[in-house]
Amino acid sequence: MSTPTNVITDDAAAALPSASRGAGGIPASKSDKQRKPLIGAQVIVWLSVRLGFYLSLYVASIGPMFWYWYEANHLGGMEPIYAFYYPLLMLCEIEWIRDLVNAYIRFWIL
Repeated sequence: MSTPTNVITDDAAAALPSASRGAGGIPASKSDKQRKPLIGAQVIVWLSVRLGFYLSLYVASIGPMFWYWYEANHLGGMEPIYAFYYPLLMLCEIEWIRDLVNAYIRFWIL
């Protein structure tokens, strides 16, 4: 019975320099050695995706928070809630954005 030739035995793995082995003495793959830090366009894409995600959460949060915002805006309620949603209020000066936000709010309050 012969041993397959493509299997690295413990003796062969031990003969490898320690720098070429990963965690636990397992030989490291080339991709581990060749990883590059995020640069330039990758960072911009990463930041854009995160910013888009958080802005979407911000706009979506007005639905469940509408009555708290209404109280802060019209009845002298909590000032931080009014301040938090003030940029969205200014953005709603644009008619098509106002229509979208109002439709979304109506979904939550009806």
